[in-house]
Amino acid sequence: MKKIILLITVIFLLITGCSKTEDLISPYHFSVVPKVTNFKLVAVDTTFTGKRRVVMSWEIPDTSNLKYFEVYRSQKNPDNYKIIVSNYKNYVFADSVLPTITDSLRLYYLVYPIGTKTDIRTGTKVSFIGPPSDTLIVTVKKLK
Repeated sequence: MKKIILLITVIFLLITGCSKTEDLISPYHFSVVPKVTNFKLVAVDTTFTGKRRVVMSWEIPDTSNLKYFEVYRSQKNPDNYKIIVSNYKNYVFADSVLPTITDSLRLYYLVYPIGTKTDIRTGTKVSFIGPPSDTLIVTVKKLK
């Protein structure tokens, strides 16, 4: 008897509990400033003072509400990101203040577009943070 009840319960759960999940709604501010695209490594080289440097670039499809960019770096993905530059207005960035490199160092970068839009209710400019770029993963080797 217990087996029959268990079987009926399992069948019921399979029939009623398998509904399609709903998609998450994208936050409004993601439509104000679009996602950074084509985020890529340009070079890992050395500055004229002998420091290692990571040069990266990106694009953004629509700049109408764009104010500036913020670039973040982490040594551990997917957390522990720290901002390394804010109020940045170019599309190429060179990070030459790298953490200590013993042999090699893996770094993770993100770029966030920051934009403004006029609030139609108040008429004031409001800042918005756009969606993060895809993660750029870079391995930097110590010079010998």
